[in-house]
Amino acid sequence: VRQAALPEAIDVLVLELGARRRGDMRELLSIVVPDVAVVTPLADDEGGDLDALQELQEEAGELVAAMQVRGRPVLVCRDDPRLDATAATATFGVGDVGAGTLALDGTKWPLGRELVGDTATRALAAAVRTARLLGVDDDRIRRFLAG
Repeated sequence: VRQAALPEAIDVLVLELGARRRGDMRELLSIVVPDVAVVTPLADDEGGDLDALQELQEEAGELVAAMQVRGRPVLVCRDDPRLDATAATATFGVGDVGAGTLALDGTKWPLGRELVGDTATRALAAAVRTARLLGVDDDRIRRFLAG
């Protein structure tokens, strides 16, 4: 029995550091030190609790500050106005999707994958930017996006 050729592996571990209470991010960062951090738009689980959103904003600031001290890159979603103060580092948005392409940072990427809504598009935009920060070559990214 012949095994199908597998694509070359990439050693990446993606973790969601879900901070919900003050101090959560500090505790999480004592366990793991990310190479790249991505801060997505903030959303509370409490249905509009402004105090919960304020705590999330502070925890995101804690992550950004820790990454800056360590000299590590941070991508902050500029689509959330609550992150404006945090976004002194590299920012990312949804990107421009249309006619089978994803346009990011002056590059148009052919897109063979269906994206539904801003959340999926934002996640893909963050993934492309993160891959580039980790040194994944553009040809490999292009092949992935083509589906």
